[in-house]
Amino acid sequence: MKIGLTIIALLTALIIIALGGIAYQQGHVVPQNYAQVQIIEQIKQQAEQGDPLAQLKLGALYAFGHGIPQDFEQTIHWWTKAAEQGETRAQYELGIAYDNGYGVDQDRAQAFYWFTQAAEQGLRDAQFELGIAYDLGHGIPENDAQATHWYHEAAMQGHHWSQRNLASDLGKLSSIEGCAWALIYNVNAGPKERIEERDHCGGYRGGYNGSAPIQHAQQRASELYEEIQANTASHDALFYEDLEDFEAYIATNQP
Repeated sequence: MKIGLTIIALLTALIIIALGGIAYQQGHVVPQNYAQVQIIEQIKQQAEQGDPLAQLKLGALYAFGHGIPQDFEQTIHWWTKAAEQGETRAQYELGIAYDNGYGVDQDRAQAFYWFTQAAEQGLRDAQFELGIAYDLGHGIPENDAQATHWYHEAAMQGHHWSQRNLASDLGKLSSIEGCAWALIYNVNAGPKERIEERDHCGGYRGGYNGSAPIQHAQQRASELYEEIQANTASHDALFYEDLEDFEAYIATNQP
């Protein structure tokens, strides 16, 4: 079976989860020479008692072999247990695993199932992946309307690539909405990522420079951006409050 640890989800969210569970105890950074075995044992006990967050963390520890032998079968085992209890991040990671054949045989129908479970609970990364599935027909027949719907759900929570895909999809219709999403996407895009606004904002009657349609799109972009800012804050609090300090730890304590 193909194993890949270079995907974005495993290099970001999962290392945050895995190291965070080990590196923090009662809100304090644990020194690297601390008895990590005891902490891992505690996570194992909690996982075996049915704690879905502990099951998520334990699966991540097995994925990285951090403090325990690397074992992808155990990763999938514990993520599945967590996902079946509704742990949204475990559902998403299972979707990634099945979509790419990481630790399991590739099964895009299973990937679609788990992305759907997480997306319907509001996880923006899963909403984006569900949009991709509908866009490309991965595990489900192609459906442009559903793809746009899920891109929009994720984009409204600040998902960068969903915003780009919305700009492209709606821009084909030469709509003010498509232009607005192009403007929003470019706010946080790097120089090489930026998209040409004229391609999305100049193709409909009224032109680009200072005319009514672009002014309407700019106003719409401003309205959307304010709503996105509020949604992003609430999303992060909902899904990552238990992990909020881990990025700082990883920046200074790489394994």
